[in-house]
Amino acid sequence: MRRMLIGLFLVVALALPMVVLAHSQSMREVVVLAVNDVYRIEGIGGGPVGGLELVRALRQQLEKDHPDLLFLHAGDFLFPSLVSEWTKGAHMVEMMNLLDGASGTFDPRMLVVFGNH
Repeated sequence: MRRMLIGLFLVVALALPMVVLAHSQSMREVVVLAVNDVYRIEGIGGGPVGGLELVRALRQQLEKDHPDLLFLHAGDFLFPSLVSEWTKGAHMVEMMNLLDGASGTFDPRMLVVFGNH
């Protein structure tokens, strides 16, 4: 009987901190919007399909339900196209800065890889 009580005590003593810790921490969901190889700023077909405007709209929509959304650009950022040769990638920096809707401010939830993935 004494061994059973000691065993029960040990089980409770070891399990109780885990149960309390599990209930005290709130669950968090991580939502990531990721793009890469953006070769065109404007949409196709004269602009109505795709493009960075669509990415901005998608980000706005997702942020309504997920305010901590991470936005990732996974590569081919500065020199994805022929235009980049003329602008030295400046147009892509400008466009990416507009994707958070707050031009001229730092966006801590947007991460960009400069190279090829």
